[in-house]
Amino acid sequence: MIYLAACIWLLVAVSMAWGVYCIWGTMIKPRTLDILLFPGTAVAQVGRTVALLVTGAKFNPKAVPDKKDATASEGPVFEPSIPVFGPILTGFVPLAFTICAIFAVLTRLGEPVLIAIPHDQITQELPNTLSVFWNQLRGLITLAERTLDALRSADMVNWRFALFTYVFASLAIRLSPFRGNAAGLFGAILIAAGGIALIGTLTTLPADLIQQGWPIFCVTLGMLVLLLIGTLIARGVFATVRMLAHLQ
Repeated sequence: MIYLAACIWLLVAVSMAWGVYCIWGTMIKPRTLDILLFPGTAVAQVGRTVALLVTGAKFNPKAVPDKKDATASEGPVFEPSIPVFGPILTGFVPLAFTICAIFAVLTRLGEPVLIAIPHDQITQELPNTLSVFWNQLRGLITLAERTLDALRSADMVNWRFALFTYVFASLAIRLSPFRGNAAGLFGAILIAAGGIALIGTLTTLPADLIQQGWPIFCVTLGMLVLLLIGTLIARGVFATVRMLAHLQ
């Protein structure tokens, strides 16, 4: 059960990160957004480059984004030459690199936040009833509230903590898939979850690792909910200002 729950929550986290990235991509240029998210962009791009080298990347001239499309990613477009397996690996490796970077940042710089947030706020049970589903949604909002409280109570003047907040936020957003590789990323998550569950029938090691990493997973979800709420507010303000500017 824990494997299925972890898979579903990971899909939720990636979907929220993707939503945050896409919404910001409609307000500022994607290249500018990638620069602002430099730590997360660098980690994800390194993982993507490794995966493309392994799968034999080739340039696809037909996939070059239209310059008129403000939401399109800029730069040369490379695609793996290996069908099916190539896109899955290209989606999985950047995700794995980013998750490892989040783990390192939280354990090295974010221990006060990690301790302050309740780790049982995200249940490991599936929402098999409507009441459980609503309880889990309320749990996400509470988790976002506790995450904000933990960030506010920390010493924001401390440059290490300010650096942690920036790097952690950029890494969380870069859990999102690269343009054109969303299917590969979601497929990689499902395949990895199935493989881990299969290994779990032979040993308890995967379940123990998930249990140990659950606190980090909860903090990441809390940050993503905060980022999504802030992004939706910013998008509303941006659209309102733009509409008022056109009325004048």
